[in-house]
Amino acid sequence: MRRNGPISESPADDAQNREIWSLNCKRPFGVSSSERKVYSGSKMTWYSTTCGVKTVSYTEYDEQGRIIRTANADGIETYTYRGDEEEPYLKQSCDTAGNMQSQAVSEYNPKTGETTRTSTIFEGVLTGTWITVKDARGSILRMENNVHDPNYEMMQDNEWTYDEAAHTAVCVNRDGVTEKIWYDEQQRVLRDNTTRRTVFCRPAPSMIFLTLLDKSGNLLQIPNVKYNAAIRKQRAQYPKQRKITDR
Repeated sequence: MRRNGPISESPADDAQNREIWSLNCKRPFGVSSSERKVYSGSKMTWYSTTCGVKTVSYTEYDEQGRIIRTANADGIETYTYRGDEEEPYLKQSCDTAGNMQSQAVSEYNPKTGETTRTSTIFEGVLTGTWITVKDARGSILRMENNVHDPNYEMMQDNEWTYDEAAHTAVCVNRDGVTEKIWYDEQQRVLRDNTTRRTVFCRPAPSMIFLTLLDKSGNLLQIPNVKYNAAIRKQRAQYPKQRKITDR
């Protein structure tokens, strides 16, 4: 039986449950990407082909299986850990000539469970310092930077509310964007929904409207139900006009 659409073959693993190859196909074009990983002691070489373009990258692990160094045609990244921590506190990136490109330092606060990550980028339009604060679950609480290019300036404040019984997390940021995430017992994300709402409280002589965006991005003016008296007065002053089709 002929099948259309993307087809993905499951990757093969070795005796240590490490992936050694994978193949992704998309009919009728044939193979779109393939990967092969070769392990030698604490090092791994990753051969990848995507749409005919071949790349090679290298990864080195420590005795606990944590990544401590990666290298490819773009540059080299090194990772440094404290004790038995699973996440690196220091990450450094440099180009193939050894010139430092960026550095990121993470500090954990055991009292609050928050992790503050300070990243410094030394070259390019993103040059500057980026600060990201995450809660104990890894959700972003605050983000800011002092990037020199104003097109990339950013400041973000989020407030997260977790419902353990419903397995949901709701985030509201200062721009009025609400994100709701549903997850299972293993904290795996099942669904993610983001709602963007633009609200302008615009006082009129006798009425207050909420200006919202519909699903198509059109502005809608909706009377605020808290001002029923004003609404009734507005309707009395400006009767609803009949449509041209009304007879």
